[in-house]
Amino acid sequence: MKKLFGGLYLLVTSVFLSAQFIELHETATRNKFLGLDMSTCKTTTNNSKNHYQKGYDCGNVSVSELLNVNFLDSEFFGRQFYIFNDFMYWIGKNKAPEKALQQPDTYFSGAGVFMIVIGTSSYLKKIVAPQKKCPQGQYLVCGQLKYNDGSSIACWSQDAICLAPSDKFVIQISSEQDSTVKKESSVDAQGIDWMKDPAPTANYKEATTSPRKIRLVRK
Repeated sequence: MKKLFGGLYLLVTSVFLSAQFIELHETATRNKFLGLDMSTCKTTTNNSKNHYQKGYDCGNVSVSELLNVNFLDSEFFGRQFYIFNDFMYWIGKNKAPEKALQQPDTYFSGAGVFMIVIGTSSYLKKIVAPQKKCPQGQYLVCGQLKYNDGSSIACWSQDAICLAPSDKFVIQISSEQDSTVKKESSVDAQGIDWMKDPAPTANYKEATTSPRKIRLVRK
């Protein structure tokens, strides 16, 4: 098993665990998490007899390294993990046209960082689903889709699912608006409330082809 530590995030590779996170499916066409020509990256079984599983290259190492990870394994339980989109590529591609200077609400430049936070940490539970109770033998896995415009980080969408250790799940990212997302921010004097993430920024509605909704789906 290989672990990579760097800056704000922890990436984990495991090809022998019973897979928990087995697929990321994405319908957004800009500010993508997957490779430019990919809509899905998933686990495949190369040897069904021995249940050997392999995650293909997702065009994004922070996705590829988390494929096959069982978030309920004792080594990963209680942690949270971060997946970033290829923001260095998209910042260059998403420069707003000249008209955006006259009509700033009409254009979305996407000059920022999109991030998925996924895991079973107590922090995520308190923010995403503080009242949600799971049946016996199941545990809460939470996910958030966040956007960083360079001056603030806002939660654009979030979801939670109860899973047993033997379950498998898929992360679905779409450009649809999340009707369940909160409408107003709740922050402190410094602009941050650590237990209440800021609501979507004003350009959420303009980001019609970017990631705007996350769902965790049992496979």
